[in-house]
Amino acid sequence: GFAAGSGDSEGVDMSVRQPVAMSPVRRGRGRPKRFDRIVADLVADIAAGRLVPGQRIQARREMALRYDATIVTVQKALAEMEAAGIVRSEGWQGTFVCDHPPCLRRFGLLLPDRPGKDGGFTSRFHASLALAAAEDGRRNGCEWIIYDGLLAGGKVLKRLQSDLTGHRLAGLATPFFRQLQPLIRDLVSYRIPVVQIGGAAPDPGCHHLDFDRHHLNNLAARRLVAAGCCRPMVAVLANIVPAHLSNILKTLERSGLSVAPGAVMGFDPAYADWISQWIAGQWALPRAHRPDGLLVMDDNFIDAIQLGLSRLQIAAGRDLTVVAYANLPYHRMPEGFLGIGCESSGILEMAREVLQ
Repeated sequence: GFAAGSGDSEGVDMSVRQPVAMSPVRRGRGRPKRFDRIVADLVADIAAGRLVPGQRIQARREMALRYDATIVTVQKALAEMEAAGIVRSEGWQGTFVCDHPPCLRRFGLLLPDRPGKDGGFTSRFHASLALAAAEDGRRNGCEWIIYDGLLAGGKVLKRLQSDLTGHRLAGLATPFFRQLQPLIRDLVSYRIPVVQIGGAAPDPGCHHLDFDRHHLNNLAARRLVAAGCCRPMVAVLANIVPAHLSNILKTLERSGLSVAPGAVMGFDPAYADWISQWIAGQWALPRAHRPDGLLVMDDNFIDAIQLGLSRLQIAAGRDLTVVAYANLPYHRMPEGFLGIGCESSGILEMAREVLQ
C-alpha cells in the first residue's frame, strides 16, 4: 500500500510520469476504426479543453477529409455523441459542444475489491480513496463513479464498458494492483486518460502518479529517531518484495537505528493472533534488548497491531512509539499511532488534475 498520512506529518514526494503514445481504439467488430477515432478524438479535445462548451466543431466535410472517412461515417459518429449529450446539432449552423457535456467533470475510480458486509474494503487504501472521491466531488463540483469489484468482473465491468463507449467519463484513476493490469491495458485502448496511483512502472498509455519510496523510508526513520527510538521492530507483509525490505532496513541502519533479526517479521494481516504473539515475544525480552519502537509497513496491519498492543496493555505513544505507513486519513488513525505520507484526498485531487 501507499501512505495517506497525518495532518501534522510531512508529505510524500509525488511525481507524474507522462504516458507514451496510446494504442489504437479497439471496439466491436462491425464498427470502422475511423468512426471510433472521430468520437475518441472529439471527446479527448473536449475533456482537455481544446474544445469548450458552446464552441462549433469542425464541419462534416472537413472532418471527413481529415479522417479519410465518408460523410456517412462522420454523421453517425456525431449522432452517437449527440445521443450521449456531448454535442448538439443546430442544422445548417453546424454542430456545437453542449453546455454541460458529461465527459467534462465525471471520472472513474477503479477498485479491484468491493465493500464487505460491514461496508469496508479489504484494503484501507481503497476505502480511503472511495471516501476521498465522495469528498472531492462535494468540494470541487465533479463526480467520481466508483467501479468496485472489478476482479470479479460481471455487472460492474459491463457498466464500466458501457460508460466508456457512451463517452460519459473524462478519465480513469486506479491504484496499482497487479491482477488489474490486463484490464488497464485494454482500457487504454479506449483512448481515455488513465492514471495509475503508485506501484511499479505503468503500462504504456498510462500516466503514473509516483510515490518516492526512499523519501517515505527516510521519513519513517526520522519519525522513529525524533521519538527517541533506538531498537525498532518492523512488521511487513509476508510477500513483501525483498528489495523493498532491504531498502527500509538500510535506511533505518543509516539513521543509527538497530534492528535485531527477530525484530523483523512478515505477516498475513488476516492472522492477528500471530502478530500479537510476535509483539508479546519481543516485549518479553530483557529491557536492555526490548524494542522501543514499531514500524508498521502496511496499513492492513493497523487493526491487528492495535489489538495486539491492547492485549498486552501497551499504550502506543506512551510505552511504544508506533509509526505506520497509513493509507487512510489521519483522523481515523488509532490513538498514539503516527501516520506518515499524504492524505488520500490529496492523492485523488492530483489524479484528477492529471486527467483534466
